Amino acid sequence: MGAIGKGTLWMAGISPHLILFAFSAFPGKPFLNLGIGGIGAKSVHTADYQTWNRLRINQWEDRDAYPSRRNKNGEKRGRSTGRKARFDERGGNVRVNWAGQRRLTMRKIAAITLVIITGIVFTSNALADNAAKEMCVAKVKEAVQLINEKGVDAAIAVINKKDGGFAWKDSYVFVVDFQGRTVANALFPDHVGRNQMGLTNNDGRLIIQEFIEIAKTKGEGWSEYMWPKPEEMQKPKDQRISSKKASYVLRAPGQDMLVVAGVHE
Repeated sequence: MGAIGKGTLWMAGISPHLILFAFSAFPGKPFLNLGIGGIGAKSVHTADYQTWNRLRINQWEDRDAYPSRRNKNGEKRGRSTGRKARFDERGGNVRVNWAGQRRLTMRKIAAITLVIITGIVFTSNALADNAAKEMCVAKVKEAVQLINEKGVDAAIAVINKKDGGFAWKDSYVFVVDFQGRTVANALFPDHVGRNQMGLTNNDGRLIIQEFIEIAKTKGEGWSEYMWPKPEEMQKPKDQRISSKKASYVLRAPGQDMLVVAGVHE
């Protein structure tokens, strides 16, 4: 039996006929990839594969005498699986690259898994962005309601407090009148009293003027622009990094002022 003697197999308690049956029943599969423990069998990917292949070919040739091993078209069929066997010029089985098929299957599974994970991440980010925007709308409307119920001065005093509930994470509420003067700012109290009508971002957009235009013409709406996050505002102006921001603008009823809150995306 080539590199492995029959006596060695009998001593190990393994029938050579059982080995031959295993290879004939499972043609082409890397049956001995992990080796047979204790008898020194090598992988079918080594030179010993030729020995085992010859044995397997002989097994197929022995079956030619049995009509039951052929289908109605006279084609040879596998012994245990009943599936049509393929042969090369030498009469041997065409080897199926099962390891390659497994790798291909694993790559497909990995690709599908990556698509699913990516979809989950994008969905989670979208949900988080929507939740952050909804919070901005809720806080702006809360500030406007406070103005309506307590009056401008009392409401402004509450909004300007650090613990007033109008500053959270990277977002905050601020109030600007139609002349561009900051009336209240929950996160940057030093901005109160400044006229910021000419305030621009790095793109040269007049942010406050756009807010005022939305409040005058629509009453409410969203504005998207590039603006530094709060931590960036602590740096020198020429070192600040801007990121995309969306701000919700709402005009206070009966007042020439607007309330704003935004979120960075």
